[in-house]
Amino acid sequence: MYERPGAKPLVRVDAGEVVSSRLVSNGVRATVRAARNATVTVAENEDPGWTVRVNGRRVTPVTVDGALVGVPVGPGDNDIRLDYVPEGFRVGRVLTGLGLASLAGLVWGPALVARWRRRRPADQAVK
Repeated sequence: MYERPGAKPLVRVDAGEVVSSRLVSNGVRATVRAARNATVTVAENEDPGWTVRVNGRRVTPVTVDGALVGVPVGPGDNDIRLDYVPEGFRVGRVLTGLGLASLAGLVWGPALVARWRRRRPADQAVK
C-alpha cells in the first residue's frame, strides 16, 4: 500500500493517544486513551450516513476542520466504531425488493392463476 510521507493519521485525538485504528469494509474501528473529555478526529468526510458508537453507545458526530468526522469521547479508554451507510441505500434496498417481487409476479403470476382456475370445482366456475 502506498503511504504518503507526512500525511496525517487516520485517527487522531486532541488530548490523549490512539491505541489502535483500522479501516473496515464500511467504516473505521479505533481505540483511544483520552486524558480528559476530547474530540477524536477521523480522516473521513463528514456525512449524514455515519453512525458512531463509543463504548457501545450511540453518539452524535461533530464536524472537525470543516469537513471531517469528529467523535466526542470521555476520559479513559474508548472503543470507537464508525459505520457508513449511504443515505439512499435503505430506500434503494426497499425499491429493489419491490421490483423483484413485481418481476416474480409477472413471471409466475399467470401460471399460478391458470393452475388455480384448473383446480376450482365446476360448480364455482363463473358463468
